[in-house]
Amino acid sequence: MPAVPSSTDSDFADINATYDNFEVWINGKPIIPNQHVRTFMRPIVVKDGDRTYADTSIDTTEIFKSCDLNEADMMGPWTYQVDTEYVNQQLLDCNNKALDRFIYDRESLYIPWDSQVIYSWEQKFKANATTKIKHSYTPLVGGSVHLGEEQFPDFCVDSSTQRGFHKGGGRPSCLKLYIDYGG
Repeated sequence: MPAVPSSTDSDFADINATYDNFEVWINGKPIIPNQHVRTFMRPIVVKDGDRTYADTSIDTTEIFKSCDLNEADMMGPWTYQVDTEYVNQQLLDCNNKALDRFIYDRESLYIPWDSQVIYSWEQKFKANATTKIKHSYTPLVGGSVHLGEEQFPDFCVDSSTQRGFHKGGGRPSCLKLYIDYGG
């Protein structure tokens, strides 16, 4: 299931409440998933002499790490425990030439990048047995989040929910989402 990334220039209502609430149960028993973070940047493209950014982001986690940035730094947009200006200054001071694809103004502290928190776990499945996996999380809602209708299926809003929001005149929103695999 794709996650909505956190942008460094966001104004989400309660973004730090969303990153540390992912829960998993295997056959009814809670487990603690691994947590790590990835960063993404959009490469610079030149169209008709104008410089802009590509529509698609590229995973830049290894570039960030090469610039002495750790997972806590990269989770700054989620935790608010690291100032993004610190991260951006580290990127500006970094000698990794790969950054030239993403940063064109080496004088500006404004560097657009995104951060995504990933939860994972190793799972063994017994032969000829059903394994029930259930997980829950609080989706990112509030602030300036806006999903176009074409994105609804990608971010867990089913057609029945869509119709309910349209009837009420509201935009999609979620509270707590539970997914139960294996019935």
